[in-house]
Amino acid sequence: MEKMRRALRVRLCVLCLLALALPLAANAQEQFTEWVEMPDGVPLATEVYLPEGTGPWPVVLVRTHYGRLDTSQIHVGPPSIFTEDGYAHVAQDTRGTGDSDGEFDFANDTPDGHATVNWIADQPWCDGTIEVGGMSAGGQTTHALAAGAPDAVKALRSESASPDPYHHAAFQGGVFRWDYMGVWMLAMGFEDRIEEVLEHRLLDEYWQPYQWIDRADQVHTPMLHVGGWYDIALQGALDGFREFQHRGGDGARGNQYLIVGPWTHEFWNSNG
Repeated sequence: MEKMRRALRVRLCVLCLLALALPLAANAQEQFTEWVEMPDGVPLATEVYLPEGTGPWPVVLVRTHYGRLDTSQIHVGPPSIFTEDGYAHVAQDTRGTGDSDGEFDFANDTPDGHATVNWIADQPWCDGTIEVGGMSAGGQTTHALAAGAPDAVKALRSESASPDPYHHAAFQGGVFRWDYMGVWMLAMGFEDRIEEVLEHRLLDEYWQPYQWIDRADQVHTPMLHVGGWYDIALQGALDGFREFQHRGGDGARGNQYLIVGPWTHEFWNSNG
């Protein structure tokens, strides 16, 4: 099972980074922590993993709400998946989660994501090529930075996530989706935000910072969308692929990819 998951993850990265000339595979890596300061002064905990060698390397960035050091499949994944194939890997705690300062809000993931990408691009170990991706909430952060992403972002990857949180996560068919958004907010300790969400049952201006699908024409990057037939976020993958494929800006339109398989939200290659 682990070999199958690893093989699939590697294939996704290769597909997303589009004809990138890779360095020789590396088995060793260097790991260190950086505190990346956002434009408003808030520092975000950021873990960097470098392959063996002198670099610079292409970089795979994951911005997660679940702890940058958690390498389980749904969170970040083992750094060796990337470093053994010649990629530097950066895992960052999003604002207000993990060890990062500030207050959590998906709306922050747009400016924070762009600032993080620009910081990575300025590092001597980065060759100027960055892929951004993640699973579940990590996929949401990918959608958040897609519109107007810095030029260094050459590919995006969203796994089990949606660019349309209002329709897919919050009020599917007009009914609050407790099993999706409600349960997640409780698990994350954001229960004080549930009442706030319930006060905006209609698609009003409250949702505009989070409706990334409405900014498809501002996306200029190829993107891989991944979903499962048994996944609670399946419709998000399908709609994201369709919208960016047909309404995306130059560079994104016609350059979207979609993988859907018989798995659930948390466990690829499993329908249990």
